[in-house]
Amino acid sequence: MKKEDVISILKLAQDQKLPENLNSDSGLNLDSVKGLIERGYIQAIDISSKSGDGFIKPKITLAGV
Repeated sequence: MKKEDVISILKLAQDQKLPENLNSDSGLNLDSVKGLIERGYIQAIDISSKSGDGFIKPKITLAGV
């Protein structure tokens, strides 16, 4: 995870400006998103499939703030 990506994603989440559907078309680094979810900084529903990673309804957690 790149520090710049993590900060950018958390800032978007804190400002409630993350897209409702995070996938390869969202323009965000999905590896960083996945890492933040695994560490408990962001909460989202995992809709990943064989075709790629995807998450819906992302929101920041108290730990992420």
